[in-house]
Amino acid sequence: MDNQPLRYFLLDREGVIHRRSAHGHPECWDNFEFLPRALKALRLLAEHHYAGIIISHQPPKSAAAASANELDTTTRRLLLEVALAGGHIAHVYYCRHRIEDACDCYCPNIGMIARAKAEYGFQLEESYFVSEGELDLQAASDAGYPCIRIQRDAFLQERGYEEEPYKVASNLYEAAEQILASNTLLERVFSAAHSS
Repeated sequence: MDNQPLRYFLLDREGVIHRRSAHGHPECWDNFEFLPRALKALRLLAEHHYAGIIISHQPPKSAAAASANELDTTTRRLLLEVALAGGHIAHVYYCRHRIEDACDCYCPNIGMIARAKAEYGFQLEESYFVSEGELDLQAASDAGYPCIRIQRDAFLQERGYEEEPYKVASNLYEAAEQILASNTLLERVFSAAHSS
């Protein structure tokens, strides 16, 4: 039996796992649409002993926005579909505050990220944060997490991202490949340092 410990990666929902709806957040499961290769990405990471932790802002900003019950139902279905596809989401943290509430749980503050770290005890340098939102990425980066920005047209760029403060990927599957490659490199460096 493989007793390799889990590693964790943090990710947003909108624009990373599923398409944004007209309101930004799917109001119910019927409006939820996985992005291409998202489930394959989560399975790939799970096969390498990674579990995802979702950090997401789901404010009740309009009558059309998901109610708490709808959000719970959508979340349960999301977790089921991920598990059936072979992926592993360890936890989902939602901020339900409006931006004007100035809460400490969501960007530019890092309450939910800090809570995830406290509850799961992962190492910052091994726990990438994946999002397409600048505020999300900045908050995670300020907290010390390496970040990957989802940018749909990344594959069209002919030059590197030397000026980009984060790694860039076209989709979650590319981000997963980068996470695995980066942590493989870390393991080699660590192994070399302890064998010399």
